[in-house]
Amino acid sequence: MKVFCKYCDAYIDIEKEMFCPNCGADLSESRRMAQRIQQKKQAKEIESAFSQLKLNYDQYENYYQEAVTAMRTYHQCNENLLQNSRRAMTIIYSVLALISCAFLAVFIL
Repeated sequence: MKVFCKYCDAYIDIEKEMFCPNCGADLSESRRMAQRIQQKKQAKEIESAFSQLKLNYDQYENYYQEAVTAMRTYHQCNENLLQNSRRAMTIIYSVLALISCAFLAVFIL
């Protein structure tokens, strides 16, 4: 990581240098500050990753709820269809019974 020397404003790579090559100033304070900055940067990256995971989880939760609602709707429609089919079959059987009775009445009388 590169920083400016606080005494002479030289641009220094503190990972390679212990002292400012321009003025000879000790860079340990700059190194500690750079470590704090790096730690804050890593903390922000972790927080960002966590936020992204939470967002992905929330999206998954929404998709799951939509799927559950769709399945309930599907099962309700199937239940209604089954009830309507039973009613229709009952009506058809009643009509067939009436036709059979009428047919027998015509031939018997």
